[in-house]
Amino acid sequence: MPFESFEENFHLLPAGQSAGDPWRDEMLVGVDGYLELAQKYAGCTFENGLYRLHDATTGPQAVTWLSIAYPHWLSRLRPFGYDWWGREFCVDFSEIVEGEPQVFLVDIESDEGYFIPYSFRGFHDNLMAEADNALELPVWKQWVAANPDKVPLRPSDCVAYKVPIFLNGGQELDLLEVTDMDVYWTLTSQLLVSARALRPGTAITGVQADS
Repeated sequence: MPFESFEENFHLLPAGQSAGDPWRDEMLVGVDGYLELAQKYAGCTFENGLYRLHDATTGPQAVTWLSIAYPHWLSRLRPFGYDWWGREFCVDFSEIVEGEPQVFLVDIESDEGYFIPYSFRGFHDNLMAEADNALELPVWKQWVAANPDKVPLRPSDCVAYKVPIFLNGGQELDLLEVTDMDVYWTLTSQLLVSARALRPGTAITGVQADS
């Protein structure tokens, strides 16, 4: 059965969801398994927000975010899903193994990118086995236990540190907050671009968000 392991381990929670319109990006539609999964689960949330799949609205929005924060990566990446941190899972067309692009994780919180050695189909087939690292499942469980009233996450929300890690923010659970994904990515991208323009070692003494 296609994606059997994924469907056995990742459930549609909250209940009552139905798929939205698949994102038919020209780079994604040829990826093995993409349309198969997207037609069934586009826009859906799994495990109350642990993992989400993009649809025809959120996919292009994620491309816009990546174009601001990581324009040097955009030509090779297409996002297909995101996790509770708001991190973007992408297919990376610069890494081809046996004819299929591999998966790349973009973490704007730490300003890092991580190569995940699976194809789109392989990633979902092995996501449960890799969940501790790929989705930071233990931290998710700790956060949910401490904040049961904050789940399920809305598809438009993520959990983020009040001060980003790349600005030397703390990483304690009590410094996390639920925030709107668009606000988070937009503001964090602006901070990231500004921080990159500073000389190494320059102290950042204050942060101001412009409306």
